[in-house]
Amino acid sequence: MDAFKSHSIAFQSPIFALAAHPSEPLLTAGLLSGHIYTYTWPKEAPSDDEEVEQDDALPSGYKVAWKTRRHKGSCRSATYSNDGQSLYTAGTDSLIKCASTATGQVTSKAAIPSSGSSPDGPTYLHALTPQHLLLGTDSGTVQLYDTRTALPVKPTTTWSSIHDDYISSITPLPPTSESTSNLPKQFLTTGDSTVSVLDIRKGVLARCDDQENETLSSCVVAGGVGKGGRSTRAYVGMGDGVVHAFERGVWGDMCERIKIGSRGVDVEVVEEYVLAGDNELQKGKCIVAGCSDGRARVVRLGGNKVVRVFEHGSEEDDGEEEGISGIAFDCDGAMMTAGGSVVKIWYMEDAANEEDDSKDEDDTGDESEQDSDDSDESDKPAAKGKSRTRESDSEESDEDAGSKSSQRRRKRRKNNHAAGPRKPQFSGLD
Repeated sequence: MDAFKSHSIAFQSPIFALAAHPSEPLLTAGLLSGHIYTYTWPKEAPSDDEEVEQDDALPSGYKVAWKTRRHKGSCRSATYSNDGQSLYTAGTDSLIKCASTATGQVTSKAAIPSSGSSPDGPTYLHALTPQHLLLGTDSGTVQLYDTRTALPVKPTTTWSSIHDDYISSITPLPPTSESTSNLPKQFLTTGDSTVSVLDIRKGVLARCDDQENETLSSCVVAGGVGKGGRSTRAYVGMGDGVVHAFERGVWGDMCERIKIGSRGVDVEVVEEYVLAGDNELQKGKCIVAGCSDGRARVVRLGGNKVVRVFEHGSEEDDGEEEGISGIAFDCDGAMMTAGGSVVKIWYMEDAANEEDDSKDEDDTGDESEQDSDDSDESDKPAAKGKSRTRESDSEESDEDAGSKSSQRRRKRRKNNHAAGPRKPQFSGLD
C-alpha cells in the first residue's frame, strides 16, 4: 500500500485562501488576519557541498519568499494569473489587489462595487484566461475584469444575482474542439443549491434544478470519465456529504450521486486528484474532496468509492475538527491541504527518503514583525479562542440552524456593515 508523508506549516490565524503557482515552486496562504504568506522551496536537491539557508521553524527546504499585511480585514480568496507573474487577492476591505509574484509588491488594485446600499464582500477569485479575471461575491454576483494591462477601476462585465446566496466556487470549462483560441470562454458557478453555467460573451447559458442542499465547491474532469471515458463532467461538493456529477451539456440535473462521508459532513472543497506518484491514478481518474471533518477523501471515478483518506487533523479551540478550506497541487505534483491554521504538504514516502527524516516542525507564522507594505495598522497575530473578533469578520454567534460547518461558513462570510456602506479611498498603490 502506498505510504504518504506530510510537512506542516502553522500560522497564528485561520487560513481562508490557498493558491499554488502554475509552474514555479511557490505556494500562497491568505489569512483571516489579512496577511499573505508566500513560500518557496528548491526545485532540485542541493549538492553535498552547497550551503542552504534554512529556517529551523520550517520544513526542510521551505522558506518564506515574502509576506505582508495585504488587506485590512480578512483575505477571502487568492489566485495566480495564468502565466504566474501576478497574484490576485480579494479581501473584506472591498479591494482586489494585484501583486508581483516575485516581490509581493502591489502593481494595481480595484474597489469592489457595492451591492445596493451595502458593500459586497468577495468570496471567490479565478483567473479564467490571461485577459480575464472572475470575482464572485456575497450577493451571488459574478464580475469580469479585463487584466491585459492592469486591474480596471470597474469590472468590464457584471452578472448580477446569479445565485440567491454567495458564490461558493468558480470553475472553468475546457475549450471545445471548435475553439480557435484554445482558451476557456465558459465557466460554472455554485451557490445556494444550484449550479449555473456562464459564457463571457453570452452570459448565463444554463442553470440546474434545485439540488435541495447547498452547493459548496466544484471541479471539472475532462475525458476519462462517463460512458466510454469520453465525457467531461463537473463534480459539485454538497452540504450533505455527497458529490453530485453533471454531464457537460446536460445541466438540468445530476447524472451521478457519489457518497463521500456520513450525513453532516460537508464537502467544502473538491478538486481533480493529481498527486504525483500515487498508483491509484494508474487505475483511472480521481477527485479529492476536502470535508468539514478535517479529512481529504480520494474517490476513483467509475467505481465512485473512497480509496484514500488524508487526515489533515486540525482542531478548533473547542475541540471540534476544523474543516478543510483549501486543496491545491504544486508544480511538483505534491498535494497541499489547508484547514484551521495549518497547511500540510503531502507527498509519497519514497520521495521523502532523500530528505531529512527528522520530526516536522511548524512555522509559527510570526505576524508581529513590522513587515506591512499594504497597511498602516500594527501587524498583530489573531487572538486564539472564541473571543477572536475582527472589524470585518465578526466571530459572534450566528443562527443555530444548519450544520456546525454551515455555521462556521456563515461566520467566515459575516461582515459588520452596521456603519453603512464604506467606499475604499486610496491614491496610488500601497
